[in-house]
Amino acid sequence: MRETSFSIMLKVGAAGLALLAAASCGRGDKAGDARSANAGGAAEAAAQTDPSADFLAMADRHARAFLATAPEAATELGVSEDLAGENYLTRLGAYGFSAHQAARAMNEDFLQELRGYDRGALSGTAAITYDVLKNAYDTAARRNQFDFGGATPFGAGLPNSGDSWAMTPYFMTQLTGPHLALPRMLMSQHPIDSREHIEAYLARLGEMGRALDEAGETFSTDAGIGMAPPRFAIDGILTSLRNFVAGPPASHPLVVTLEEKMASVDGLAEEERAAYAARAARL
Repeated sequence: MRETSFSIMLKVGAAGLALLAAASCGRGDKAGDARSANAGGAAEAAAQTDPSADFLAMADRHARAFLATAPEAATELGVSEDLAGENYLTRLGAYGFSAHQAARAMNEDFLQELRGYDRGALSGTAAITYDVLKNAYDTAARRNQFDFGGATPFGAGLPNSGDSWAMTPYFMTQLTGPHLALPRMLMSQHPIDSREHIEAYLARLGEMGRALDEAGETFSTDAGIGMAPPRFAIDGILTSLRNFVAGPPASHPLVVTLEEKMASVDGLAEEERAAYAARAARL
């Protein structure tokens, strides 16, 4: 099965993820990647005379640029490495000040390029795509004018944290934020179908400390200018973080989830599963 870039955009448009790219349903679909490359060449040639084709090629570039910075969102969408970058399943995104500044700059660049197109000259999918992207980029620009709560290239949520649905002025609350979204993404959306996927999962576990440290820096910076959530929300954040590190490592949900999913990986010996689980517990 193969999805068009437009169908992917419709799936996630309500969450602000207007990703216009010719994405394959399966991760690492080599045939799909080849078809995507061939289609890209044809689209480039057509774009020289067709403004709609040129616009859709721009939308594809925007999607690829965003996905390169948002491996969590790429995991959620299940796109191929051709779109999101080689080995993106081994990485977590950035959550510190520089990441938010980069998101603001990306939004400004996207808007500037979008405004270079005449909406009246577009037709079909390109015209609809223009409307969706304009709304998403304008919404992000309104959010990004505030120096707190993070930033996003499009929409009102923070897709890189996995909480693209969360319309909140605070970077972390008792219900939203990387401290909740990252473990949830790893347990429910990261694929465990091969040794490569297991190694990628372990690599991401090793990135958790860095990502949460950066999230904490953003939260502290916001609090320093008076933009902390209410006390009950802070208490909820602290409770979540304490629960996250409570108990023996071997029984941590991130380790248990890996053990459960490895049981269905073909050709994986019991000794290998035990070794992977031990590595996860050490992380």
